[in-house]
Amino acid sequence: MRLFPRRRHPRSSGRHHPRWLPPIRLLLTFVVLPPILGMALLATSTATTRWAQRDAADAMTRDAVELDRLIVLRGDVASEHVTAASITTGTDLGISPARLSALYHIDFIGQMRLARDTVNADPTVTAYPDLTADLLRLRVLRSEIDAGNSGFAAVEVLFARFEGDIDRRWQNRFDDARRLETTASHGLGSASDQLDVVQATFTAFHAALARTSFTNAVLTGHKTQANIEAVIAANTRFSTAVADFSSRLGPRATIAWREVQADPASRHFDAVVDEAIRVGVGGARSALSSDPTAYGASLIAAGNWVVDLTHVNAAASIDLNDHIRLLRASAQRAFLLAMIGASLAIVLAAVAAALTASAVARPARRLASSARRISDGAFSIPPLSRSGVRELADTSRALNDLTATLAALEQYAITLARDPTSPTLNRRLPGPTGAALQATVDQLRDSVYEREHHRVELQEAATHDVLTGLLNRGAAMDAIERDVARSQRDEIPMMVLFIDLDAFKNINDTYGHHVGDAALRLTAEALRAATRQSDVVARLGGDEFLVAGSASSPEEMENIARRVHDAISSQSVSSDGRRIAIDNSIGIASIQFGDTAESVIRNADDALYRAKRRGRNQVAWNRPDLSRAREGAVQSPLAS
Repeated sequence: MRLFPRRRHPRSSGRHHPRWLPPIRLLLTFVVLPPILGMALLATSTATTRWAQRDAADAMTRDAVELDRLIVLRGDVASEHVTAASITTGTDLGISPARLSALYHIDFIGQMRLARDTVNADPTVTAYPDLTADLLRLRVLRSEIDAGNSGFAAVEVLFARFEGDIDRRWQNRFDDARRLETTASHGLGSASDQLDVVQATFTAFHAALARTSFTNAVLTGHKTQANIEAVIAANTRFSTAVADFSSRLGPRATIAWREVQADPASRHFDAVVDEAIRVGVGGARSALSSDPTAYGASLIAAGNWVVDLTHVNAAASIDLNDHIRLLRASAQRAFLLAMIGASLAIVLAAVAAALTASAVARPARRLASSARRISDGAFSIPPLSRSGVRELADTSRALNDLTATLAALEQYAITLARDPTSPTLNRRLPGPTGAALQATVDQLRDSVYEREHHRVELQEAATHDVLTGLLNRGAAMDAIERDVARSQRDEIPMMVLFIDLDAFKNINDTYGHHVGDAALRLTAEALRAATRQSDVVARLGGDEFLVAGSASSPEEMENIARRVHDAISSQSVSSDGRRIAIDNSIGIASIQFGDTAESVIRNADDALYRAKRRGRNQVAWNRPDLSRAREGAVQSPLAS
């Protein structure tokens, strides 16, 4: 932004220099331009390459971190899978969890609770919509397991889907990292070995899953040729993957792999796999098939062993991340060294040019150049040095003072347009001319500030209720329209609460409008305290209020409604020493597909009238099915 427009002035004609005397400008061009351009091109090329390497390392770091998060989640889900499969297998056989724990000396219930809490708390689930949906289905299955209504087959189907979705997400991330590594210009080739290790550990993990599944099939009597060949193939893939990564593991993965090898469950299950292959190939009957206790212990050991392999994969991802950090630091150092070298070369070229241009005409040319720039409206220029003869030095000083004043005035104008309250405007303009202009600038700033303040007041008055300070009906409708659109677009569950004060007209008629206004203000304060900052809280008019916001389930909607109800009910107004309680009724409506702001508010209003008809001072749903199903849960704690 410029205070004054640029203008072009025809240059005055003057005496030409003799042709055999090169002008200083041309001399400077030949001296300065070639080395500066060469250094700039070199610096740009080097810096671009190093910067690309650093950006690629940053991107691969993000991929490595996400790989680690996904495999940790995979291990957490696998842990819950193991305990859920053990308990439901007992359920299928008529063995209670308590009896199962006593039989194998394992606290299955405690392990299951710990595994569930770990999966629920993992933030990676909420980062992906498909994993979030899997967790919701898992929560339903958990209820069935706890009630003893779910068997092993249902557990396997759901966990296979959940774990498959995690594996697909992991593979997509790994493919992204591999593409970055194979881009030659990024210089990340040294990460190839670490990526191979990560892939090999993941391959071993999947081979271990297949080995466990087909071993179970062979030992339980399903000795088909396909199952026998599958367990042998899975065992071969597992051994090949282990041979591929065991000698190339990083420090963290090496420790994790040693722990797996030292785990008795690992050695025990290796023996079980060998027996399954022997039984399948030789046709003999396994001793485990007639010993349920030993067979169950083998399956539990297999599950724990598979979970341990996820720790190896997670450790390999961390090792990859550490290696990429080293690559990034190396690229960063190379970038800085390239920039420092180029800067030194440019400085040396500039010093040589300065020595070459030590002619008498140089101060005059600088003065002329600065004058032209000021005439074009460029005031932010370096001050002229007071060199040359006295007249030129005095002229340079006067031009410096004028330039500083004009530059400061231009900056004042820019700041005044952007932020009239900026403390920068409190600094005085320099020079005598600046002092003369300061009064005008101050007056203009006051005018702009008053206009902005008035605009803010008008905006506040147009969108907020005067008595309570809450949003008014118009602003609330605009906000709910946006929430409804977002709910429909992003499939985010949302709710609307319609609140009405019971017997408010009686308060106004009996105690006066000042008591009624006090009740409305207290209601507004209660709503602010009981709702979240992201919620829409408004007064629609009279004693009607509205709250809208996100809620993940009907239970959460009811909890919010109860909290709002209790917060309002805890308030009371006084008149002539008498305390008057503020009773209220609330209608709940959830936003459904195809709803508009008007329709969902109308649904909440219908629910409010249902609450009124049931006796007031309670919460009701707009849908009869939800209202009947939750009637007891809603009315008991709210009725007064």
